[in-house]
Amino acid sequence: KYKFELVKNNAQCVDGKNRYYEYGEYKKIKNFSKCADACVKNVWPSLLKSFRGYDFDCSNKRCRCLYDRGTLTDRNSKRFDKTSRNKDGNGSIRDAKKKSDMYCAKLESTKFVGMTGEFDVDEDVETESTRALRGGI
Repeated sequence: KYKFELVKNNAQCVDGKNRYYEYGEYKKIKNFSKCADACVKNVWPSLLKSFRGYDFDCSNKRCRCLYDRGTLTDRNSKRFDKTSRNKDGNGSIRDAKKKSDMYCAKLESTKFVGMTGEFDVDEDVETESTRALRGGI
Protein backbone atom coordinates (compact mmCIF):
# COMPACT_ATOMS: atom_id res chain seq x y z
CA LYS A 1 0.00 0.00 0.00
CA TYR A 2 1.33 3.44 -0.95
CA LYS A 3 0.29 6.49 1.04
CA PHE A 4 0.75 10.02 -0.29
CA GLU A 5 0.44 13.40 1.38
CA LEU A 6 -0.23 16.73 -0.32
CA VAL A 7 2.78 18.95 0.41
CA LYS A 8 1.51 22.15 -1.24
CA ASN A 9 -0.93 23.34 -3.85
CA ASN A 10 0.15 25.72 -6.62
CA ALA A 11 3.68 24.36 -6.20
CA GLN A 12 6.20 21.85 -7.57
CA CYS A 13 8.06 19.35 -5.34
CA VAL A 14 11.72 19.89 -4.39
CA ASP A 15 14.29 18.07 -2.25
CA GLY A 16 16.11 19.35 0.85
CA LYS A 17 18.48 21.39 -1.33
CA ASN A 18 15.60 23.07 -3.23
CA ARG A 19 16.19 20.98 -6.41
CA TYR A 20 13.54 19.57 -8.73
CA TYR A 21 13.34 15.82 -9.39
CA GLU A 22 13.69 13.99 -12.66
CA TYR A 23 10.31 12.71 -13.80
CA GLY A 24 8.31 10.46 -16.04
CA GLU A 25 5.14 12.15 -17.25
CA TYR A 26 1.73 10.77 -18.15
CA LYS A 27 -0.72 12.88 -20.15
CA LYS A 28 -4.53 12.85 -19.87
CA ILE A 29 -4.68 11.97 -16.16
CA LYS A 30 -8.07 13.01 -14.75
CA ASN A 31 -7.22 14.07 -11.21
CA PHE A 32 -4.81 14.12 -8.26
CA SER A 33 -5.71 10.59 -7.09
CA LYS A 34 -5.47 9.07 -10.58
CA CYS A 35 -1.96 10.50 -10.79
CA ALA A 36 -0.98 8.47 -7.71
CA ASP A 37 -2.45 5.35 -9.33
CA ALA A 38 -0.51 5.93 -12.56
CA CYS A 39 2.82 6.41 -10.77
CA VAL A 40 2.44 3.20 -8.77
CA LYS A 41 0.62 0.86 -11.17
CA ASN A 42 1.93 1.81 -14.62
CA VAL A 43 5.70 1.70 -14.01
CA TRP A 44 8.39 -0.97 -13.90
CA PRO A 45 8.57 -2.30 -10.31
CA SER A 46 12.29 -1.50 -10.13
CA LEU A 47 11.49 2.23 -10.41
CA LEU A 48 9.50 2.21 -7.15
CA LYS A 49 12.71 2.00 -5.07
CA SER A 50 13.67 5.56 -6.11
CA PHE A 51 10.14 6.95 -6.39
CA ARG A 52 9.58 10.04 -4.20
CA GLY A 53 6.13 11.37 -5.07
CA TYR A 54 4.43 13.26 -7.87
CA ASP A 55 3.49 16.65 -9.26
CA PHE A 56 0.01 16.93 -10.75
CA ASP A 57 -0.70 19.68 -13.28
CA CYS A 58 -4.47 20.08 -13.01
CA SER A 59 -4.94 22.56 -15.86
CA ASN A 60 -3.15 20.36 -18.42
CA LYS A 61 -4.10 16.99 -16.83
CA ARG A 62 -0.46 15.89 -16.63
CA CYS A 63 1.07 13.68 -13.98
CA ARG A 64 4.80 13.72 -13.24
CA CYS A 65 6.13 10.77 -11.26
CA LEU A 66 9.22 11.97 -9.38
CA TYR A 67 12.46 10.02 -8.95
CA ASP A 68 15.95 10.47 -7.51
CA ARG A 69 18.60 11.77 -9.90
CA GLY A 70 20.02 9.05 -12.15
CA THR A 71 17.04 6.69 -11.85
CA LEU A 72 15.42 7.01 -15.28
CA THR A 73 17.05 5.43 -18.33
CA ASP A 74 15.96 4.84 -21.93
CA ARG A 75 15.17 1.28 -20.96
CA ASN A 76 13.04 1.74 -17.82
CA SER A 77 11.07 4.82 -18.89
CA LYS A 78 9.33 3.72 -22.09
CA ARG A 79 5.89 3.58 -20.44
CA PHE A 80 5.86 7.34 -19.88
CA ASP A 81 4.59 9.84 -22.47
CA LYS A 82 7.57 12.12 -21.70
CA THR A 83 10.61 12.15 -19.41
CA SER A 84 12.99 14.75 -18.00
CA ARG A 85 16.31 13.42 -16.74
CA ASN A 86 18.29 16.63 -16.27
CA LYS A 87 17.20 17.32 -12.67
CA ASP A 88 19.29 16.80 -9.53
CA GLY A 89 16.63 16.14 -6.87
CA ASN A 90 17.59 13.35 -4.46
CA GLY A 91 16.09 11.89 -1.30
CA SER A 92 12.75 12.70 0.29
CA ILE A 93 10.56 15.57 -0.85
CA ARG A 94 11.06 18.37 1.68
CA ASP A 95 9.21 21.35 0.22
CA ALA A 96 7.71 22.82 -2.96
CA LYS A 97 8.34 25.89 -5.13
CA LYS A 98 5.51 28.09 -6.37
CA LYS A 99 4.00 26.96 -9.68
CA SER A 100 0.41 27.74 -10.74
CA ASP A 101 -2.02 24.83 -11.07
CA MET A 102 0.53 22.24 -9.85
CA TYR A 103 0.07 20.07 -6.77
CA CYS A 104 3.00 18.40 -5.02
CA ALA A 105 2.44 15.06 -3.28
CA LYS A 106 5.11 13.14 -1.41
CA LEU A 107 5.26 9.43 -0.80
CA GLU A 108 4.64 9.21 2.92
CA SER A 109 4.80 5.46 3.46
CA THR A 110 4.74 2.04 1.83
CA LYS A 111 3.35 -1.09 3.39
CA PHE A 112 3.30 -4.56 1.91
CA VAL A 113 0.04 -6.39 2.40
CA GLY A 114 -0.47 -10.15 2.51
CA MET A 115 1.87 -13.08 3.00
CA THR A 116 2.97 -13.08 -0.64
CA GLY A 117 3.58 -9.34 -0.71
CA GLU A 118 0.78 -8.91 -3.24
CA PHE A 119 -1.56 -5.95 -3.06
CA ASP A 120 -5.31 -5.94 -3.05
CA VAL A 121 -5.81 -4.28 -6.45
CA ASP A 122 -8.58 -1.96 -5.27
CA GLU A 123 -6.76 -0.55 -2.27
CA ASP A 124 -3.08 -0.18 -3.05
CA VAL A 125 -2.94 3.62 -3.32
CA GLU A 126 -4.16 6.12 -0.74
CA THR A 127 -3.97 9.90 -1.10
CA GLU A 128 -4.43 12.62 1.49
CA SER A 129 -5.89 15.33 -0.71
CA THR A 130 -8.29 17.16 1.57
CA ARG A 131 -6.00 20.21 1.74
CA ALA A 132 -6.10 20.45 -2.05
CA LEU A 133 -9.88 20.45 -2.02
CA ARG A 134 -9.92 23.36 0.42
CA GLY A 135 -7.13 25.11 -1.48
CA GLY A 136 -9.41 26.78 -4.01
CA ILE A 137 -9.41 24.25 -6.83
